[in-house]
Amino acid sequence: HKERSQPAGRQRLGLLEKHKDYVQRARNFHRKEDRLKALMEKVRNRNEDEFYHKMINSRTDNKGVHRSVQDNNLSLDVRKLAKHQDANYLALKKTAEMKKIKRLRDEVHIPLSDEMLPEPRSSRDITGAKKSRHTVFVDTEEEPKSFSAHEYLDTAPELVSRTYNRPRLDTLRSARVAQPPPKKKVESAVTSKVRELEQRTTRHAALTQALEEKQRQKNAMGKGRKRKMATNKLGKAVFRWKKQRLT
Repeated sequence: HKERSQPAGRQRLGLLEKHKDYVQRARNFHRKEDRLKALMEKVRNRNEDEFYHKMINSRTDNKGVHRSVQDNNLSLDVRKLAKHQDANYLALKKTAEMKKIKRLRDEVHIPLSDEMLPEPRSSRDITGAKKSRHTVFVDTEEEPKSFSAHEYLDTAPELVSRTYNRPRLDTLRSARVAQPPPKKKVESAVTSKVRELEQRTTRHAALTQALEEKQRQKNAMGKGRKRKMATNKLGKAVFRWKKQRLT
């Protein structure tokens, strides 16, 4: 059958509403009405002593989205000092993680990758610590030619390069040979070490990324005219400062 159309005298009001249009409009109206009733019920049953820190740390924008309120009351010098202290703390934790990673890699015999090695320093090892030295004084110029380190230290030739736990030959002769642990126990220990090494490597990478971000923020707060050039892989802005002649 043909549905009745809008009369000619009511054409200015648009299309004539059909039953399916009325059902859709009624359902939408009752849905909003039920939502308002539920909100009013929550307001009536709310706890007046209820408090969340986001009530004072965030605000809603024009779209109704919560945005955190940044404290811009601090001076620029204070904020730069805070960034500097955060960077120092991250650098300290990164160095500690690097030492633990090196110890674990030595235990499971995995070499360090090139990107994890710190910058080389004179008379320092890869962890940044000073290398241990053992100086031996001789009386004549001929003694260094026939000098034997393992005979002088009274230890085995395989243990000369050690800086710790370097027993003498008498101790090695009198020491009892310990029985090796079970194979399953060794495999379980190695698996645990490898799992810990993976976690600490991930943490080291995260600390490196956070340290770079803190340093970038600190540099952006510095003096001089700068301009945003591009964004890096993480979506962070990359600035370029105008060259100035030093007086």
